[in-house]
Amino acid sequence: MPVSSLPLQASRCSRALALVALILITGLTGCGPGSRIIVPDQLSDADLRLGFSSGENRDNGDFAEQLVVRGRLSDGGTIYSKLTVANIANADGRADFNVDIKLGDGRRAKYRVRKDKGDWTYGSDRFSVEVGNARVELAVGRSTITVDDDAFKLELVIESELPAIRPPGGLFDSGGAFYMTTLPIPRGRMALTLEVREPLALPEAPEAADSDGAAEAEDGDVADAPEEAAKEDEGPEVLELEGIGYAEHRAGNLPPYLLAHAWFNVLEIGDDVTLVMSAFEKKRTPGSLPKDHGRARGWLIVATDDELVLYEPTVDVWVRGESPDEVTGYSLPQLVYLADPEGRLFKGVIKTGPMSARKDDLSNLKKLERLVVRRLMKPWTFSYNQAEYLFRRQIPGEPMVEHRGTGLFRYQQLDE
Repeated sequence: MPVSSLPLQASRCSRALALVALILITGLTGCGPGSRIIVPDQLSDADLRLGFSSGENRDNGDFAEQLVVRGRLSDGGTIYSKLTVANIANADGRADFNVDIKLGDGRRAKYRVRKDKGDWTYGSDRFSVEVGNARVELAVGRSTITVDDDAFKLELVIESELPAIRPPGGLFDSGGAFYMTTLPIPRGRMALTLEVREPLALPEAPEAADSDGAAEAEDGDVADAPEEAAKEDEGPEVLELEGIGYAEHRAGNLPPYLLAHAWFNVLEIGDDVTLVMSAFEKKRTPGSLPKDHGRARGWLIVATDDELVLYEPTVDVWVRGESPDEVTGYSLPQLVYLADPEGRLFKGVIKTGPMSARKDDLSNLKKLERLVVRRLMKPWTFSYNQAEYLFRRQIPGEPMVEHRGTGLFRYQQLDE
């Protein structure tokens, strides 16, 4: 069945199931031929500067922003880094930075720092932040992260020929309240140098836990490895790795519980292609129209090293086929559909498959904090590691562009 006939009504759900079955039978392929995507609004380095550098944002008690960098390393490892600057929840201009490097051999290098307003610095004309022993810089086509700590020294560079993107589907702006998404680097070549100064954490350290597991680390963290005797005849271990990276910057002055009811996200950072889709369903309010319930708006990119194969700056996202979660009672999506707002050029479908993980997003808060936040929202994130998808764009008179595959789909619901 051609994607152009993807169902829009619940009564035609069986036809969508047939489409998903077709995807499974025919196998997974890459991107087909198509014309090069042109991004109309080219962003400059100044456009990417830290949002907190604006006095209007610094003075807003609900302002928060974060820069997230993700990457796959050539040795099979990964890197994840997040810089958060916020006023919300009495943070009052606090900066939090963390980086987590998982090497292919299982060892882990981690650095975390938190600094109050006035104890960290930033640039006003471009994205440049120094917090603790870390420095983060961002420009069109280039991102750098350096950490010079007792345990290790990190130098990370991501470079890309692709334009920085600010998709309209990731923007909310109403009466001064706003939320904005920017992709400074949709896909980039990554070079990482890690100088190991102290033994890194190991994937397994049974001696660090007592008989009932009380000393086990939380959130998947591993216990520190026992220190080894220093070898006088050897200097620090230096690792040089390559990989593929992705950078995403989000900023806004609207608290999550007022912005969205639910989020939909797909992420695939592959050897040849990076796929990212993000959409949110607006907060449900007594005055909202019934037609708005269950419909989200967002954006999608499919990028190679050289070009944006697919760029959908605005997509509508909706669910057909739900199942109740036995733990939370939330209705979880089985089939998710996407289309451009007119429903003419771009359409897609995601089959979530079996759930891989379920997480209470308030689990790390203290008991009193949980009680307060639960009055506003009860966020849970559901992960599906083997979600299958098919996306197609057909412009009249041009070759069809198609991308299909398997990747990570996450659904986050913030309230009932």
